Amino acid sequence: MAFTIGTAEVVKRRKNIFLGLFFSVGLILLTGLMNGLDAGKYNDLLLASVVFFLVFANIINGFRYIQWLKLIKEHRIEERDGALDFFKGESKSTLKPENIHKIDLQQKKGELVAITIRLNIGNKIRLEGYDDMDGLLAALKKITQEGTLIT
Repeated sequence: MAFTIGTAEVVKRRKNIFLGLFFSVGLILLTGLMNGLDAGKYNDLLLASVVFFLVFANIINGFRYIQWLKLIKEHRIEERDGALDFFKGESKSTLKPENIHKIDLQQKKGELVAITIRLNIGNKIRLEGYDDMDGLLAALKKITQEGTLIT
């Protein structure tokens, strides 16, 4: 079975992008209003720096979101031969049971929302937003070695 990023995650991230844009516009308008009311306290340099920073930050967020949308079209996780295979287009990487040190679970309102896999080398893999998180956890438990700590 292949695990892919769900549409709910795409909608959630799109909503976050638009909320960030909305709050940025609000902050720019507020700073512009305060600049007009008290130019001594809220000078033009402050207004220009706020506008520059927020425009730049929103461009970066939008660009990263578009890249993420392209990435998830080619991304999937499959359990095969006692390991997890991560596919991104033609490239494949494999997570073997002997590389897993610990598995941390994050739940929200009784529902599994994220799985963090801590590797023996100290790195972490965070899995969130997949269609079937419980199925992904079951596949992960299936490949883990005896004594692997799951919290």
